[in-house]
Amino acid sequence: MQYKYSTEIQSVHFGSSHQQATLHTGVIYVGGTQEPTCFTSISPSKHKSPAAIWEHLKPVLDYVQTTHPEVSVVHMFSDGPCTEKKETFFLFSTELDKRGLRGTWNFFESSHGKGAPDGVGAALKRSADNLISHGRDIINAYELFKALSETDTSIKLYFIENEAVEQALQRMPSTIPPVPGTMRIHQVITLARGEITYRDVSCMCSTNGKLECECWNTKHFSFVSKIPATVSPATVSQGQKPINCDDPGVIGEWCVLTYDKALYPGIILATDEKNVQVKCMHHAGRTKNRLFWPVQEDVLWYAFDDVLQLIPPPQPVTGRDSRHMHIQKEIWDRLLD
Repeated sequence: MQYKYSTEIQSVHFGSSHQQATLHTGVIYVGGTQEPTCFTSISPSKHKSPAAIWEHLKPVLDYVQTTHPEVSVVHMFSDGPCTEKKETFFLFSTELDKRGLRGTWNFFESSHGKGAPDGVGAALKRSADNLISHGRDIINAYELFKALSETDTSIKLYFIENEAVEQALQRMPSTIPPVPGTMRIHQVITLARGEITYRDVSCMCSTNGKLECECWNTKHFSFVSKIPATVSPATVSQGQKPINCDDPGVIGEWCVLTYDKALYPGIILATDEKNVQVKCMHHAGRTKNRLFWPVQEDVLWYAFDDVLQLIPPPQPVTGRDSRHMHIQKEIWDRLLD
């Protein structure tokens, strides 16, 4: 999207003086709810690589897990990326696992027409044009985000810093192996970190929760054995990996820290020379190993010494308390000891 002024001289109108913003639009549908939720993330960064896309998706997934903690499976639908599909598959199989989620990504055929996300973008652009026609100058991405936030819109808006996108690009592995038959793939499923199954067509068994079906000549691929990982999944699954806060690769990993003589699991958001920023879950009642995401995010900086170790993502508690999560019992018992 191109920035505009309410009034401008001819050289600006016809020249290359206008900057641009990136809009990432979408619609969230949650089973059991009647109304969908429209969202758009706005960024001054013009990167459209898989790493940048996942940076745009982070606040959206945060919203889903906070508002609907019962969600454990995510189905994504989008047009098919012509290039860099291997990066998309790799991030899909790692980023969801960090959040304790499983899911499918379904790619439409090319030239398949417009969808609801395009309507979300059109509505916001129309609102921005209306603001400009009433004398509001929109000169950068933040001004666009601020102006749209002040309108009476039901679309959830998120602002993605340029620095966050650049850091996401730097965290990408230098080499990612290609998945055989990439250009024919139209559905990818992930059930574990770095592991995918894929098909040339989408299978509707997945919509019924059967993510492990072998329909339509399903194939399997593993990134784990082909990419040197900063943190070995096998080691993490045993809950015995000490955290190295100096390593930028720990950003996005799950950890357990101590605060006020209690244990809190959370996701590492950032680090500096002496501290680590963690978004923590809260305990549900008196049951210590039963956790949930608070409505108001609990994000704080902690000293390195407060962080005990990396852990696998907490898993949903089955039954009536499926909104809650818990840490694997053997890991929790070891942490208490």
